[in-house]
Amino acid sequence: MFLFGHIGYTLTAALLLNNSLHINRVISKEIEEKANNTDVVHLKGPSAKFWRLVKRTKGLDLRFVIIGSLFPDIIDKPIGRYFFNNTFGTGQLYCHTLLFAVLLFLAGFLITFKYKNSFMLMLAFGTFIHLLLDRMWQKPNILLWPLFGFGIEKSPPVPFGTYLWDLVSRLYKTPWVGIPELIAAIIIIWFVWLLWHQKKLRSFILTGRV
Repeated sequence: MFLFGHIGYTLTAALLLNNSLHINRVISKEIEEKANNTDVVHLKGPSAKFWRLVKRTKGLDLRFVIIGSLFPDIIDKPIGRYFFNNTFGTGQLYCHTLLFAVLLFLAGFLITFKYKNSFMLMLAFGTFIHLLLDRMWQKPNILLWPLFGFGIEKSPPVPFGTYLWDLVSRLYKTPWVGIPELIAAIIIIWFVWLLWHQKKLRSFILTGRV
């Protein structure tokens, strides 16, 4: 999975999960109607429904969900593919391990409990979804590190420019890679358009909240 896929599908998963948790709460009919009608007077159909999902995340900083969706790559890829390409030759290192995601979740629970701030949990959630989208279960020596040893399986080094070109080529040559990325890009554009249409884009950039 690439940039758009990680962001688009992780954001969607966060919205759906938050909505699922929300509807299981005991809330009055008046509050529910207000949540459904607020800021959607100019929206109809799927856009109105999608905006209601977004509105239910009020109080959660979705910027950290987006950062978390790319977090393992932000750390591992520069290390394994650029700075230490001859040493590792792979962009999936220690931040692609289940241990890393679990540590983030534990830190997130502690920070949320002590400081009432859920940003680390959002980061951990995005990181966990990243591992799922990368299908890391197919690489148990990395996912379950260090159960199979403390070393990371090395791959033949590939020049950084060649590596980037190969990524771009896969989007065009393999439909099962390019089509999911296109769908995710549409989701992201739709999300940004809704924020702009509801005059919430600047607020979202500054606070991560709607």
